[in-house]
Amino acid sequence: MILQCQTMKPGDRYLKIVKWSDEDDCYVGTCPGLMLGGVHGDDEVRVYHTEKRRKRKVRR
Repeated sequence: MILQCQTMKPGDRYLKIVKWSDEDDCYVGTCPGLMLGGVHGDDEVRVYHTEKRRKRKVRR
């Protein structure tokens, strides 16, 4: 079985973290080493995808 690999994008090198914040009562997504602050929301998956889009904008 041969697996095809895609080329890694520059932004893929950065850690993306989404965790629940009791203090903010929502999910908070951060990308240490790339951007300050974070993305907030009620849906963990949505926060992750929003964070990825923001990361792409920061890298440009």
